[in-house]
Amino acid sequence: MVIDFINGLDTAKHLNQQNHAVSQDFIKRNLALISGKQQMAQSNINDHLIAGLEACQAYFAEISYHQQAHANAIIKLKQTLDQTQIHVTEIAYYVSDLQNQANQLQAELSQANRRIDQLEQSEKAKAQLEGLLSAWQAERFSQLSPMGQCFLVLDTLSWGDYGLYVRQLDNNERQQQLDTLRNKIINVQKALLKCGANDDLLKQDWLKPTHRGTAQQELQAALQYQGDWSWQNPQRFAMAFTATQFPSLSSQQAARYNDLVISMIDINRVSQRMINNVFAA
Repeated sequence: MVIDFINGLDTAKHLNQQNHAVSQDFIKRNLALISGKQQMAQSNINDHLIAGLEACQAYFAEISYHQQAHANAIIKLKQTLDQTQIHVTEIAYYVSDLQNQANQLQAELSQANRRIDQLEQSEKAKAQLEGLLSAWQAERFSQLSPMGQCFLVLDTLSWGDYGLYVRQLDNNERQQQLDTLRNKIINVQKALLKCGANDDLLKQDWLKPTHRGTAQQELQAALQYQGDWSWQNPQRFAMAFTATQFPSLSSQQAARYNDLVISMIDINRVSQRMINNVFAA
């Protein structure tokens, strides 16, 4: 097509130049008119121009065809992309839903793990509580005073698995656990002191060690060290202070702190106040 178009233009240009040269001479122009050469030259020019234009027409027709084909291909591609976008959107919804399910499952697993941890901590707390109460009932701490024994058991529980478990509970559950602990302690003290929960005992009886000797003095010194935190506020931690620090005070200091605890007190009050002191600290 390109060759035909160029050849047609070149030939037409050449013939036109020849025709123009002939037309400059009057005699030659008349001879050309008479002989018909001018009409033949013009006809040749027209033929070659027509050939070139036909080649252009064929070229533009080919371009138009390919352009239409490209347009159809682009339309199909757009339709395919639109469909792909729909699929991608569906996949995105599916992935989002799957992610939500995974998050929910993870939350349920975390909650289940927390429950398992709570059960394990509960079992450890129960084991420590039962072990200490059993040792107390067996008079394993009898070298200390009754009030000192009560503090020893509660402070050990507070620093052990029982205290760790109780401090992780909400207020209501924590109070229920401490109420149960109070009842158990009252029962042990009733059996050891052989009196009722509301029977008043002298403060000196509460602070009197069951056995005296070197071992008792060492245990009392350890108990004093164990409860030295009560010096932070003797008025607030009056029961813990009296059980651990008061027996070791000089007479002058003892007179200063003698009124922290009343002279007659029952098992119920000792248990409740000691629990409040230890677990509040």
